[in-house]
Amino acid sequence: MSSKSSTRTPSSEQTFQNKTSKIRWLALLGTILLVLAGAALYISRTPGGLVESKPSETHPILSNPGPWGELEYIPIDIEIPDHFLDSIDGTPPTWFFGGYTKGALANFLKGCGLGREQETALMNQASWEMNQEGCRIRVEDKLVRSLSPHSRSAIYNALARFPENIDQYAPNLYRPERIDDRLEKGRLSPETIRQFKELLYPAGNMVAFADSGLILRSMSNQTERLRFMKTVSRRGSFLIKLNVRPDSDVKALVKYWGGGAHAKDFEPLLESLTRVSGGCKIDIAHLLPPFARKRIYTFPHQVDTADQLNQDCHWTSFNFFREIPQDDFSDPEAAIARFETEYELVGSDTRNARYGDMLVFQGSSGINVHSAIYIADDMIFTKNGAGKDQPWIFMKLEDLRAIYVLPNGSIELSLYRRKAKISYLRSVPEQRSAGIVSSAVSHKRLM
Repeated sequence: MSSKSSTRTPSSEQTFQNKTSKIRWLALLGTILLVLAGAALYISRTPGGLVESKPSETHPILSNPGPWGELEYIPIDIEIPDHFLDSIDGTPPTWFFGGYTKGALANFLKGCGLGREQETALMNQASWEMNQEGCRIRVEDKLVRSLSPHSRSAIYNALARFPENIDQYAPNLYRPERIDDRLEKGRLSPETIRQFKELLYPAGNMVAFADSGLILRSMSNQTERLRFMKTVSRRGSFLIKLNVRPDSDVKALVKYWGGGAHAKDFEPLLESLTRVSGGCKIDIAHLLPPFARKRIYTFPHQVDTADQLNQDCHWTSFNFFREIPQDDFSDPEAAIARFETEYELVGSDTRNARYGDMLVFQGSSGINVHSAIYIADDMIFTKNGAGKDQPWIFMKLEDLRAIYVLPNGSIELSLYRRKAKISYLRSVPEQRSAGIVSSAVSHKRLM
């Protein structure tokens, strides 16, 4: 796809970068020694503040063998910074049904398994606001609480088609077997736990929650409110360490992780680690391109501007190898043309995936609902939605797949690879980004 940005290649800048490359990696060696000395927490300085990620398990998980080397995964939980919670909207909900006529909406509601009182309340057209776009219904908290999981799922899945219903469009998704552990760590009161569980509803092989505002409206204790929001919104990720031993094949590691881009920078670093008695571990964040290294485990900077709101999965995938991100993805046709120019389809079998390959999740209608970057051993670099409450994280592919199963369709996974030799691209950012393609479910949240 064509780009409006320019590439800056002044010789003076290149010379400066070459001279400082060794200094940068010597400084990194000092950082690694501090890590080896026994840091208990992984602290990541972010554009939006300081985010502390606490390991949720003490024993690392070993990777499968592969060209990526010997990896260790430590599951961690990432919590939203406190100041992100100040702007949560606690007003009663309004449901938007786009494109519905009165008759069509009435027929839909009658098929949702509602009780007599529930149906009567929802069919009261005094609470309906009809216009050319569709229908908005003002809903009382009492009615929302009374819905059965089946009725809630039927209604909320319909609401999820429309971004205007932000809570249903972007619900929190959980694996059922992990909910009790999440709640135990949250130290919530029995009453809060009861309310939370009553508002869960099925979403494929997951369970979903979309009524944070309803519970917050019933809370007066600020400490409990904060605990609740952190509990329901906590994101799971991994710290990933690469084991480098005296007998490690550094050339093979550089070939996989370098991709021809900055191998000359970190090959001396890996060589030096092989000389550490007994071996050494390095966080793979140090091996990522500048764009990903800066953002992993962080949330977007909290600025209410249009370009911030569009830092979605596609923006993330296309900018993975760019030192300065480009935001010229507002034109879908130009974006598709660029995609076809820079990438080639290499199949759908992730066993053939390489570091830096783009995974594209496509719905039955042909819409690309998500994209992410393959790292190693089915570990993926992803941002699951454009929201400021969505961090950049590592996820296992099986967990990422679980998010993007469409309610009334299927998901196909395609693997794309850059045609040209990978290099870190420097470019001047455009004014704003509006996403690469339409995305029906690209704001889902997995917990």
